[in-house]
Amino acid sequence: MAVFTIFGSTGFIGRNLGKRLESLGHEVFRPLRGELVDPEKNLGHVVYCCGITNGEFRALSSQILEAHVVNAKRVLDNSIFESFLYLSSARIYDGMPATHEEQIIALNPTTASGFYNASKLLGESLVLNHEGPNCRVARLSYVIDAREDIFFSPIHKQVNTGKISLPWNKETSKDFVVLEDVLQLLPIIAEKGESSIYNLASGINRSMAEIGLMLSSVLDVEVDFSQAEPVRNPNRIEILRISSEFGFSPIDVMGYAKKMISSGVTQ
Repeated sequence: MAVFTIFGSTGFIGRNLGKRLESLGHEVFRPLRGELVDPEKNLGHVVYCCGITNGEFRALSSQILEAHVVNAKRVLDNSIFESFLYLSSARIYDGMPATHEEQIIALNPTTASGFYNASKLLGESLVLNHEGPNCRVARLSYVIDAREDIFFSPIHKQVNTGKISLPWNKETSKDFVVLEDVLQLLPIIAEKGESSIYNLASGINRSMAEIGLMLSSVLDVEVDFSQAEPVRNPNRIEILRISSEFGFSPIDVMGYAKKMISSGVTQ
């Protein structure tokens, strides 16, 4: 069994990853925020989960830089590890003509999302250019889990009211990847990844309108959407690398969501 160190272990992904690793018999070290880690301690496989969620990034510029860049550099420069896996975001492909891992990324510095993407790319660059061993990046799409995320939360809170309001524009589409797939792949990438960058996504965009129809059918409720939220229709995320290297076949998101909602797991 291996040693894993999770930075950001109290967040959505870090917390669940820690539980999964321990269930597999691995030793898990969870440094607290601001904790000074012994520079002589071998951290094993580091998974860097620190970050500001997409819903918060418009107002938290200093926290974004600290989480995505400054603290990552602090850990890289003052730690001994066997591998370092930095969790980034597939949002960085917004507006790009292609979404494979070698795509050169262009940024719009005049937007809040451009600032967020730049901070993630700067964190990636720190990791990928570090002299330490086995430094890698995983670019995650929109991770969902029936029990605790922003996708299922409105359903959980409103399911008995006869009407569900979702915080997205009806015309928006997203690549949703199920948490179970993420928890399965992250340890494998950390220990055995042969490449430096991986897209971790389902490879399929689902529209909010499509999701609304599913919810209306399964729950027999009215579904409405946010008109204030801007429309986002990113290109499909390329997942050929994780599919070919690890035999990855993503869980069908619509089937998963329908099953969880029908069985009452979200309630």
